[in-house]
Amino acid sequence: MKVQKIYKTDEGRQKILNYYSNIKTQITYPYKENYIDTQFGKTYMIEAGNEAKPAVLLFHGSCTNSAMWYSDMKILSEHFHVLSVDILGEPGNSEPVRLDMNGREYALWINEILQKAGIKKASIIGNSLGAWMGLKFGVNFPDRLDKLVLIAPSGLVQPKFSYIFKTIIYAIQGEKGLKKIGKMITGTDEMPEAAMEFNKLVAAHFTPIMGALPLFTDDELAKLSMPVMFLAGENDVINDAKKAALRLTDNVPDPRINIIKNNGHIIYNVMEEIIPFLRK
Repeated sequence: MKVQKIYKTDEGRQKILNYYSNIKTQITYPYKENYIDTQFGKTYMIEAGNEAKPAVLLFHGSCTNSAMWYSDMKILSEHFHVLSVDILGEPGNSEPVRLDMNGREYALWINEILQKAGIKKASIIGNSLGAWMGLKFGVNFPDRLDKLVLIAPSGLVQPKFSYIFKTIIYAIQGEKGLKKIGKMITGTDEMPEAAMEFNKLVAAHFTPIMGALPLFTDDELAKLSMPVMFLAGENDVINDAKKAALRLTDNVPDPRINIIKNNGHIIYNVMEEIIPFLRK
């Protein structure tokens, strides 16, 4: 697999990974780190919880890594074997490779992770890009997915024109423009200071995926036979939450829908709702 230039400089890459490593010192619960060799690239994950309990895979959003799940993993690990995966080609410890998003490669990658981890069936919680990963796996390997939780998912509707237009304008403005994109996404949502500092490093040193992610067809969504939960903010600047929810209700049997009032694309503190859904 060809390694791509996703970091602007080697020095910048090291700054990002050093900050990522330092964040782990704040973890207060038992965990372990693993690398899994896949045909698509070496994949890093952090694990917590009893391996005898049901498995839950976490997939983060764009321009971040497993650190976004650290606080959620504490409560999840009380009930599940939790595996938080660094997505290939994102600013984490997995290899800097990006796969074909129009094909089955990402689904095959996740399937290989499960196989090599010795997990027959798992639930997935995905955020934004990570939710797209969950959908990609679910429509290709529905029998291996127990439940699917989609947080502010991509891939259900086209991004809002206003978001696309602004990202095109901001993208040509370099680092300053990338910061504007970050601010547009976070809006008035409060972010932890550590996350804000990490976002600054990413804006300065990382090249994100640009453009809309491929949409899933109605026929693909109809393959999601497992229970599905959808969580999105009513003020999401990227996707129209109501239209995305409607696509699910039109194609998926009885999805659990929650459009959160006065909330944007960034969603916090929803594990109290997600855990009962996963345990049911």
